[in-house]
Amino acid sequence: MLFFNKIYNEELLKKHLKNDFENFKQVLLGFIVRLNYSELYNTELVLNYNTSKTPITYSILILRKDKDGQVINERVLDFTKSGKLISDETYDYNF
Repeated sequence: MLFFNKIYNEELLKKHLKNDFENFKQVLLGFIVRLNYSELYNTELVLNYNTSKTPITYSILILRKDKDGQVINERVLDFTKSGKLISDETYDYNF
């Protein structure tokens, strides 16, 4: 879907969204276009969602990797189906 490297439980996600799937893709695109190109360089984009929370939340994980493919930085955008941003957190992994 779109340009994600990985989508967790894609079929369940599509089933959950039903008729809202096309609108949801537009919400995702809105988040992606707001990112800096530099944030997308040498990264992996992952889409996830969490049904244990109410309302159900969705996450875009932006995993920045070093030249060896190790994740060195992770940015997590949590949002609702309508596109309301809940949190935007960044984690650095200095090994």
